Amino acid sequence: LRGRADYNRFEGEATNRRALAEFDAAIAADPNFAAAHAARSRSLIVIANQYADAAHTAEIYNEAIAAARTATTLAPDLADAQSTLAFALFQGRLDVKGAREPYQRSHELGAGDASVLGRYALYCALTGREAEARAEMARALKLDPLNPLVHRAMGSVLYATRRYAESLAPLQQSLRLNPLLSGAQGAIGRAL
Repeated sequence: LRGRADYNRFEGEATNRRALAEFDAAIAADPNFAAAHAARSRSLIVIANQYADAAHTAEIYNEAIAAARTATTLAPDLADAQSTLAFALFQGRLDVKGAREPYQRSHELGAGDASVLGRYALYCALTGREAEARAEMARALKLDPLNPLVHRAMGSVLYATRRYAESLAPLQQSLRLNPLLSGAQGAIGRAL
């Protein structure tokens, strides 16, 4: 829970590294805790995307994919684990085809999880399925309207579908909910 709190604050490298340390501690306490492996994977992806130097990015992505695979092995019906594996494959290896099946599985299993829906929606947006992406993001926002990461995801979906001006409102809302949200200012700048 402490790791999730740090991850959800998403305020920069220090909070992301603290989250990773908390997930590692949870795994040390219970190596079969699939949700902790999935969360560890997402933290590693963020660290690789935003803070790692080029020499270490591939290594960190591989570690993230391994953690996600462990999560799906431990709990194959955990939507968050399937979604994280898909996210890791898509982000870490640009494996659009490999990500399709776990994203689809996560969507089937996790219709009530705003974060799972948000990751799925972004995948849909980036693979040319705009209508489905927008519908899933609308569901995610309805499920968790106070989550700044979900609003940022909506902004990312709109940006990915070239609706740059429309992406500004959810990105600005994400900052109203968390003024320190990492990446939101940059996303606004790109949209502008």
